[in-house]
Amino acid sequence: MPRKSKVQKREKVRSLIRGVRKHWMNTGPMKVAGVDYTPSEVVDCLQSLVDQHDRTARAYAVWRSEVRRERRLEQKVAVFIRSVQRRVLANFAIEDVKGFADFGMKYNKRGPKTLASKTEMITKARATRAERRTMGSRQRKRIKGGG
Repeated sequence: MPRKSKVQKREKVRSLIRGVRKHWMNTGPMKVAGVDYTPSEVVDCLQSLVDQHDRTARAYAVWRSEVRRERRLEQKVAVFIRSVQRRVLANFAIEDVKGFADFGMKYNKRGPKTLASKTEMITKARATRAERRTMGSRQRKRIKGGG
């Protein structure tokens, strides 16, 4: 059985309230779950659940709008944050690790590439071009179609 949505649950409880008001309001106390309740107590109990559903829905809508507002603000401030970070990079020497740490940043300095790593990169690049049959403009001009 699929899970019921809040809207379905709320409508089910509202239907119960309508039914109690229509059919049982003029009757005396009734047993519900082994306890005697008056019809107005039954309606009050069910109505409290509907009211809580409504409060939850409003709180969720407010939360969603606050999240949207936060994301818009993050987008606006992102450029400013990057500018401040660039300013920090410009003001501190690369070796000044503590200066970067004060701003919550770290500078990842790349080490020099070795001859072995360079040859490996070139070999991989050539293998990729061969696999994908990638050619430059001059290589394409050399190919003649038989017609």
